[in-house]
Amino acid sequence: MVKNLNTFIAANINTTFGTISKDINVSAYEYPDGELTLNQNLAGDRAKSGSNALANEFKKDKNKDNTFGKDIAAYKTVVTAEDWDGFKSLMEQSSIADKDLILRVLTMYTDGEQREKEIKNLSKTYKEVADKILPKLRRSVLTVNVNKKSRTDEMINRLVDTNPDSLSVEELLYAATLTEDVNRKMNIYKSAEKYYAADWRTSNNLGVTYLLTNKVADAKSAFERADKASPSNQTVQNNLGACVAKSGDRAAAMAYYEKAGSSPEVNYNKGVVYVRDAKYTEAVSAFGSYKGFNLALAQLLAGNPESVAGTIDASNEKDMAMSFYLKAVAAARKGDASGVSFFKNSYRKRCFFKSCC
Repeated sequence: MVKNLNTFIAANINTTFGTISKDINVSAYEYPDGELTLNQNLAGDRAKSGSNALANEFKKDKNKDNTFGKDIAAYKTVVTAEDWDGFKSLMEQSSIADKDLILRVLTMYTDGEQREKEIKNLSKTYKEVADKILPKLRRSVLTVNVNKKSRTDEMINRLVDTNPDSLSVEELLYAATLTEDVNRKMNIYKSAEKYYAADWRTSNNLGVTYLLTNKVADAKSAFERADKASPSNQTVQNNLGACVAKSGDRAAAMAYYEKAGSSPEVNYNKGVVYVRDAKYTEAVSAFGSYKGFNLALAQLLAGNPESVAGTIDASNEKDMAMSFYLKAVAAARKGDASGVSFFKNSYRKRCFFKSCC
């Protein structure tokens, strides 16, 4: 831990593109047992001890102009003499036999002394609590707050082409958002993956650019690398599902989507699979609040042509030629001849204009 702190100080504090020092917070805790004033003093001593230890690490920096972290008087300290919140959290995670009874005591009583008394009445259990829970509550938490300095977009764009290894993973990922050119994005993500392969986002985002350029095999390989870097990551599982869906393996795609949870993106992808499997009612349910052509198609195929026009008109796909074609089909299903004629003509006009562009 100290080694990591020293690395952070050397790399970030008052460096050209590191961080702007802000403040340091110290939170010291004592377990909820014993006399309150004594616990207050013990926690206070622990705060001083932790602060001194941290200050000594900052003092190893020989830069006299940098005073950040060297004066413990500037540290913001909070002392918790009886850490009941920490006690409750550890109890919930424990396998102690009477934990449900102890948690009930915490709910029934708000007074600290009464809580201690009731818990200590469980003499056999209390010994286990004293051995396994209480020692973990005696701690200091020191938080160094800093503001990250950032390069300009112009500098990042220049460095991504000349010295990508000088950029952090966050800067490389950000650089990819500065262009609409999918091939440039792809090259940036390749650099990001080269230097930061352990960060799943580099491989995942590279995979997305491969999918956008219809390089499905390359996309799947990139997503599999992301999966190794972050096993069972729901975003990656969803993207793997999209890959195998493109190859036509809907069962495998759905298996990935099940692992990916229930975000709007995942549910949309499930809806597409349901449509292809002729499970139209399930598709409508999966699409949820999404508005667009695919939901309207599912509604039509599920026997609800009345919903088609409203769904499409509420979407950003309302001016697509295929949207007018679908409206025409829905109008035919309803026996609306004038609607069929109107939407069919609108479809033809958009197809004509598209072919002329």
